[in-house]
Amino acid sequence: MYEKQYRLELSAPPAVLPLAENVLAALLALRDVVRHGARSMDAEYNAAWAKLYDARTALLGAMRSSLQR
Repeated sequence: MYEKQYRLELSAPPAVLPLAENVLAALLALRDVVRHGARSMDAEYNAAWAKLYDARTALLGAMRSSLQR
């Protein structure tokens, strides 16, 4: 995971990098929620999953936009 983050830092357009960092932060937050015992139907898990989904959706949109330029 950290290798991919490093690659993004080297090659991603400036508009994409902060969104990629948001995805990584959301993924780590979801991992921590699971480590603390949350299950897929728990509100805490669902909130963390929703943040990851939203962050990923924003990242993919920015990546698509950068490719269309």
